[in-house]
Amino acid sequence: MANIAIIPARGGSKRLPGKNIRKLGNKPLIAWTIEAAIASECFDMVLVTTDDQEIASISRSFGASVPFLRPSTLSGDTATSDAVVQHAVEWLEENTNIQIETVTLLQPTSPFRDAEHIRACFKLLEDKNAEGIVSVVASDTRCELCNTLPVDHSLAGFIDTRAKRTQDMQQIYELNGAIYLFRRPFVGALGELYASKSKAYAYVMPSDDSVDIDTPRDFLWAEFCLSLRGR
Repeated sequence: MANIAIIPARGGSKRLPGKNIRKLGNKPLIAWTIEAAIASECFDMVLVTTDDQEIASISRSFGASVPFLRPSTLSGDTATSDAVVQHAVEWLEENTNIQIETVTLLQPTSPFRDAEHIRACFKLLEDKNAEGIVSVVASDTRCELCNTLPVDHSLAGFIDTRAKRTQDMQQIYELNGAIYLFRRPFVGALGELYASKSKAYAYVMPSDDSVDIDTPRDFLWAEFCLSLRGR
């Protein structure tokens, strides 16, 4: 039974054109994720699913497998991670002899997720006898200070006037998009990882490693963070 890493990297990106192959430091953004996946030694295959020939070529040069180009129906803004993963897994099962035990979705927009994080997720999967592990990060937001606003933006009732000091409020966590590790039955049903009776667990990553790049501003922040790491 095989453990497969899937790295989704379509060619079109409206907010940050060419982001997956834009250089961060001395290598393309996608290379950070490919190298982390390979270095983890957790996978029988590190597969990049893309619709773009240049991304495919660069991915292969860094050691990833790109056995197909993604169909146009899965290359637009509306394509979901669920559908992209399902297509890749079903393609492998139909065209190879691979029997898949786990899939790990590694988005190339998380360059500071490294091999140690991936190995820790697999250890947690084993220790918990879990169905899935998803990376999260502690949020700077406090629920007690958040609410919706009416049309006139009135603040009446916006927060509980008995609210605690910020440092006494409950810590909340958010998905950081870096690692989604799950067993084969969750392919095409990733939302079920968060169902009330699921056996999925969170892997908490440091905020410094949880940079997620979607915009030019995010990329500038990643470059700044990288410069600090080099000191």
